[in-house]
Amino acid sequence: MIDTTPLRADLPVTSACTYLNHAAVGPVPISVADAAAQAGRLQGHDPAHMNQILAKRMQTAREHAAHLWGAAPDRVAFIQNTSHGLSLIANGIDWQDGDQIVVSSQEFPSNFLPWLRQQSRGAKITDFPLVDGRLTPESLAEVITPRTRLVALSHVQFYNGFRADIAGLARVARANGAFLTVDGTQSIGAMEFDLDGWGADALVFSAHKWMLCPKGIGMMLLSQRMLDALDVTVAGWQSVNDRFAFNRTMDYLTSAAKFESGTENGPGIFAITQRVAQLKALGTNAIAAQIISLTTRLADGLAADGWVVTSPDGANERSGIVTARHPAQDADQIVDRLQNHGIRASARGGALRLSPHVHNTLDEIEQTLQVLRL
Repeated sequence: MIDTTPLRADLPVTSACTYLNHAAVGPVPISVADAAAQAGRLQGHDPAHMNQILAKRMQTAREHAAHLWGAAPDRVAFIQNTSHGLSLIANGIDWQDGDQIVVSSQEFPSNFLPWLRQQSRGAKITDFPLVDGRLTPESLAEVITPRTRLVALSHVQFYNGFRADIAGLARVARANGAFLTVDGTQSIGAMEFDLDGWGADALVFSAHKWMLCPKGIGMMLLSQRMLDALDVTVAGWQSVNDRFAFNRTMDYLTSAAKFESGTENGPGIFAITQRVAQLKALGTNAIAAQIISLTTRLADGLAADGWVVTSPDGANERSGIVTARHPAQDADQIVDRLQNHGIRASARGGALRLSPHVHNTLDEIEQTLQVLRL
């Protein structure tokens, strides 16, 4: 078990309320906020020195991210957010008339609109059918065809917490010659992920939720075949080799850094570097196990109290999100009642959504269940 005491000491939110809303926006630890502020302080005192440290932090973050989520460091890029990263991929593929993109119409808009836009370039959207709230390899096999160029989905669904079998889905996609891209915004920082080991082609995530970073920073990890296939659609002076030679030629880098077109988000990079180091020290498997123990208790407690738990409950399907409907009470009103008792949660699709992180405690879960019984 991970000792939550030092984690909670680093998070002011834990003394202000019971925060079970990490699927919306994550609280920023003091250590991560300090790292972000350090970038500004360094730039204020010695900008040239700040740039040197920033370059080192970027390389460290790439190495840690590669270790944590199964890629090589040169296939890791910094992005602004999920919409940005997925758009770089969607716009960078050379679509041919009739190419199919398989994506569920229930995906978060960040993982739907970039693909929908490709219809103007000849691609066709095919719906990835849900089966009892799940996106499964079996249902993918029913709709994928030799014309399918790409399959897109979230590792964890925002509206019900379903955690997909990425390895199984990747096998189906690759057997049909398709790329598999994954939105990891609702899983990275909470669940395990292995890009190369599972056979996925892209992992894209914003870091302001489960990663507990400030808004405006994220990462994109690519398979080698995806990196080789993508064109650069947002070019800038940092996309090319020998950038300080200020050449005006499309001499792109061969690494994923070619997608980092211009001036870096220094505070965001300092912050995410701090956070990936913390995750590496804690261990993603230990984090995931502790979170799932909390969401399992929540789901079991809600079901025992007569709620309809809408989160899939298979052994490998649970995540950091639990959704449930009360048979007689409105979800928005329940969120307000929790708020009045110092508990933060959300409502999504008419269901209560609770999303604890590793720093939450079993006592907080029990207190939440008690309030929900009032």
